[in-house]
Amino acid sequence: NEGLSNTTSVQVFAVASISNASQSNARIVSLATPLNFDSNNNCNYYPLALSTGSQNLIIGISSATYNLGVPQPSYNTFFLAQSYTSTNTEAISINGATPSTFIKNFSTNFYVYKYGIGGQANANDSINSLMYGHIAEVLVYSNYFTTGQRQQVEGYLANKWGLASQLPTNHPYYAPSLGNFTIPKNITSYIYSPKYISGLALWLDAADKTTFTFSSGCNIQVWKDQSTNNYTVNQTTVSNQPV
Repeated sequence: NEGLSNTTSVQVFAVASISNASQSNARIVSLATPLNFDSNNNCNYYPLALSTGSQNLIIGISSATYNLGVPQPSYNTFFLAQSYTSTNTEAISINGATPSTFIKNFSTNFYVYKYGIGGQANANDSINSLMYGHIAEVLVYSNYFTTGQRQQVEGYLANKWGLASQLPTNHPYYAPSLGNFTIPKNITSYIYSPKYISGLALWLDAADKTTFTFSSGCNIQVWKDQSTNNYTVNQTTVSNQPV
């Protein structure tokens, strides 16, 4: 994964809803090196996960040594989440709020070669990381975002998925008339593209059904990345395949 190899900054966005059936350490997004869990060392990390035994959404590095959490919205309710980590800072927020930040006392470069969506990046699931719910869109960038850039992507996702009324009223893309989660009917009508900001390493968009490969019926085996990297997220275990 060249997009996140030897990088010092990672910015992640996701639109999702989480069921209370999710496991205690469920991941929305997991980033790791081969044969390692995302919490094994300082070169891996979990940008959007649940904290054990509580209803908080967290960002963390190295076995919860550096965890930062914010209250998760109600179960089965769609929300927009974003997190950022750099050499010495973590930040996370829900629905466009001002990010909560944490200053780490170490610096590191990330060497991410595997993505996990809805679970641990590596297959051995000994830490109860399976998420149950829905994931509408995931964006991963390999660079630092200004406040304006972060709000631009939040605005794109919130307006696209009907969550703009959930943004703070002082957010530049707040729109009170858009109050319910919706599935976009015409994805080609969006003038803005996540590719307009440099550093896009992964883009998964459930509104574009052409990016899915089905194993049978509605079971999705492959979700194709729309960044220039052209990665694929592949789930070969039928019982774990999303629908």
